[in-house]
Amino acid sequence: MAKPKTRKIATKRHKKPQGGPTSKSLAAKLSQPQFMAVEYHLQGFSRSEAMMKAGYPKTTALAQCTRLFTTPKVAAYLEQRRGDMIKRADNIQDRVKDELAKIAFFNIGNFIAVDEDTGDFIFDFTEAGMDDFAAIGEVTVETYKEGRGDDAQEVKRVRVKPYSKDSALVALARIFGMFNDNITVNDGGVTIEERLARGRKRIEKDAPKTIDADYEEVN
Repeated sequence: MAKPKTRKIATKRHKKPQGGPTSKSLAAKLSQPQFMAVEYHLQGFSRSEAMMKAGYPKTTALAQCTRLFTTPKVAAYLEQRRGDMIKRADNIQDRVKDELAKIAFFNIGNFIAVDEDTGDFIFDFTEAGMDDFAAIGEVTVETYKEGRGDDAQEVKRVRVKPYSKDSALVALARIFGMFNDNITVNDGGVTIEERLARGRKRIEKDAPKTIDADYEEVN
């Protein structure tokens, strides 16, 4: 019996998408003064001030600052660096929330055993992870002797002090908008801000007028 004919179906191989240009690759296209001008500008200096700090003459910086920062390679690097800074800021915000959560929801009871004979607490951190240790603010180890002479025994006392759960919970609640901090005084619904604004207007209204006068300096 003849075997059925088969036909291979040609498929296109899709190239893996490559990432866009990085800050490092874009910076390599700039001269050192151009690179420094952008970095100084990102630090808060105006365009002309950034150029002068990067070594450009004052006349050049004042006359050509717009031209420099709109040059395609300079503008591309500036845009990329701003994007990197925004991503870094977002990452920092997420890390802050995570670190606060570790403190806020830490339960030291998970690492305490109770001596059946004495009823004393015994800390056992053998199963604690790095997230658990992140919530601990202070560990104090004290070693001392109990008893006298040959009966003296060395005793080790360990004190573990976690960070404040209250502070962490309050900080998280504020981040997620769980608190309403707007203060309203029982004065017809007038807020503190409105009362302060009214007081400022009264002070300005009642302030004495400034009178110009000649004076003589006394030695």
